[in-house]
Amino acid sequence: MKENITFTNTYVDEDISLALKNKLKDYTNILIISGKTAYEKSKDKIDLRAKNADIFYVKECSYKINNDILSKLTCKYELVLAIGGGKALDCAKYIANKLKVKIISIPSIAATCAATSALSVMYDDNGVFCDIVLYDDIDIECFIDLSIIKNSPTRYLIAGIGDTIAKCYEFNLKYEYAIKNNENIDYSNTLGKACVSLCKDLNLNFAQKALQDFNINLEFKQVVMSIILNTGLVSRIIKFDYNGALAHATCYAISIFPEIEKNFLHGELVAFGILVQLLLEDKLEEYEKLCKFYKEINLACKISDFIDINKFKEKINEVVDFILNTSDAKYLIKAGFNLNEERVKMALLK
Repeated sequence: MKENITFTNTYVDEDISLALKNKLKDYTNILIISGKTAYEKSKDKIDLRAKNADIFYVKECSYKINNDILSKLTCKYELVLAIGGGKALDCAKYIANKLKVKIISIPSIAATCAATSALSVMYDDNGVFCDIVLYDDIDIECFIDLSIIKNSPTRYLIAGIGDTIAKCYEFNLKYEYAIKNNENIDYSNTLGKACVSLCKDLNLNFAQKALQDFNINLEFKQVVMSIILNTGLVSRIIKFDYNGALAHATCYAISIFPEIEKNFLHGELVAFGILVQLLLEDKLEEYEKLCKFYKEINLACKISDFIDINKFKEKINEVVDFILNTSDAKYLIKAGFNLNEERVKMALLK
């Protein structure tokens, strides 16, 4: 009967400088983990006077990079200050967890929920997905500066919209089969069910206005909050098995192509994965609805938007095997979902 429900404290404003200054006044020794560009764009918001602050710039979240940083630390830090996109934030969470200290996250883009989620997506030294590290009791406080995010490339926000919408479709698929198989649904997952619809609805309703307007408007804030906070909240309160399904399985599978991994963002690939999942669910009306939305905000709808179709077909069996061997696919197959090689091929090539 035990449940552990943890939230990420989050502060949102067009300028976080004063609130962040008040928060940092209690700390002296601070470790900064950041993307280099992200730090340059955010440093004016951070008052580090009278602080002992060491900084490491990161481009990738891998065991080697993270452990190399840990081996170079010479101070007993009280806080990890994480600044940047998903990989820098995930790296910072890994290190903060090892040091057993609090983490303050400042997302420089709204492309994922990494600033609020209690996990790190790990890659190997070549940037290929490796696994996911979960944290049971990580202490995160998030400061979202809307002006920083508004001034970042729009492509990141679009990718974040794709990644966020996926949370709704993936959770609902897993939840549906959990109910069919009489799994016990506790309060945390019931709460997740109520919250997850916002991951889709806020974006379908407000994305175009958020992307089109030059100013920071209410629609922009709604979309940013859905990406960073709403998705992170859902991921922290629901059962881990319900946290992903075929959209993320597809994302990681097609990332075996180096040109896809290099040239496209996580959320762009996950967005395509939603379409694959909907075809496998035989939800053609929802598939068509989402394709229309994707075209309006400039998300890809077919595999040839990522790679030459003939080159893709050369390794399609490898991609299909990857998908079918993910824990998400195995969970669904065991639960009774109709998933096999031919159906996955059909969905990928639609």
